[in-house]
Order: sequence, then C-alpha cells, then structure tokens
Amino acid sequence: MSLVMLALHNNTVNPLSTDENNDTVEAAAISEHTATTAETIVVGVAAAILLAAKNIAEDMITSLNMLKTIIDISELRRHYQCVLIKRKLSTSIVSLMEYNISSKRSGGIR
Repeated sequence: MSLVMLALHNNTVNPLSTDENNDTVEAAAISEHTATTAETIVVGVAAAILLAAKNIAEDMITSLNMLKTIIDISELRRHYQCVLIKRKLSTSIVSLMEYNISSKRSGGIR
C-alpha cells in the first residue's frame, strides 16, 4: 500500500511482529497515529513531486539517448566519407600509375 493510500485511510501498517514461537507473522494492525488532513496533503504533494521528477528524469534519459544516436550516426557518416575519399584516392593513384606505365612503354609522357 502506498504512503498516499495509508494517509488517506488514516492508518499505518506495522511491518512484522513475532509470535511466541519466534515465527514471523504479518500484523496489519491500525497504529495509534492517525494522519491529519495536513499530513495527507503533504504526503500527496510529495508523491506528486516525486512522480514529476521521475517523469522528467525519464524524458532526459530519452533525450540523451536520442542525442547519442545522432552523434553515432554523424560519426558513422564521417567514417563512411573517409572510406569513400580513401577509395577515390587509391583509384586515382592506381590510374596515375597505370597511365605512367603505359606512357613509359609508348616512349614517354606526351
């Protein structure tokens, strides 16, 4: 049972007690303390604040995960562009070497 429900029911639950044989038994006895209206409101407001903080934290985590994904995609794109540039350079170098070899065979560069 949540704190809000406990306050609304104006009781608290004793968690555990022991019987004569030292066996643990659950005791759901009403405590001598009963929640006042102010305590009920305080507990309700505290629960609402905690829930809002949890939702904000979850939204922040989602936003950070999206940002991480965007950064990862940017890094992959950059890496892919580097690979393409290296391929073009190696293709150009091979073409130049082939041109150089063929021109030497034909008697020089014209």
